[in-house]
Amino acid sequence: MKFERHGDIDCLVQRGDPIGPHIVLLHGYGADFKDLAGLTNYISAPEGTNWYFPNGIVEVPVGPHMTGRGWFPIDFVALERALQTGQSRYFADAVPDGFETARDRVKAMIEALDIAPERLFLGGFSQGAMITGHVAIHQQLPLAGLLQLSSTLVGQTLLDENQDPEFQLKIFQSHGQQDMVLPIAGAKALKDYFTSRPFAVEWHEFPGGHEIPLNVLQKLSKFLQR
Repeated sequence: MKFERHGDIDCLVQRGDPIGPHIVLLHGYGADFKDLAGLTNYISAPEGTNWYFPNGIVEVPVGPHMTGRGWFPIDFVALERALQTGQSRYFADAVPDGFETARDRVKAMIEALDIAPERLFLGGFSQGAMITGHVAIHQQLPLAGLLQLSSTLVGQTLLDENQDPEFQLKIFQSHGQQDMVLPIAGAKALKDYFTSRPFAVEWHEFPGGHEIPLNVLQKLSKFLQR
């Protein structure tokens, strides 16, 4: 893989056939662009696929004297309080600080790539999936597929802006039944949001936590090959 900059976002890139599929995957909170790059060894993507792994735009603390990258800050005290009191719509009813900035910068990065949406699979894990879901729907991109790995419904008022009732999307969504970071109730709310529109959703829940297990990668491979 090589380092490239698209828009104002740093990316790790593995080039394939320029006219082949292009897959853009955004990492989760506290990781960086190397975190998902190893998935190229486990996902059977179509021949000639181009891979892009963008780096989060904000530096976030992950431990004593340690930092990672993220897409927008998270108020973990408020999130923990919401989870303890059963408020599964913590993200759904709010637009986190920095969220729209991240959405717009990722949108600009996608535009800089200059890829026909029909050849683009856009998605990510956790926080990265939240951002890409908003980019796809807000821009109404006719993607080859939207990939939502351990995501949740966030900022529903933003998703509802300027909606074309005829806009369609093909979506792959997976979530762990024991996810303690983003409980599956939020993922199911996101799925319900998707299915209330003319979106084709392939839903996979699995016994596990906040992760991407091998069986999900195998199912994702089949989704990409269709």
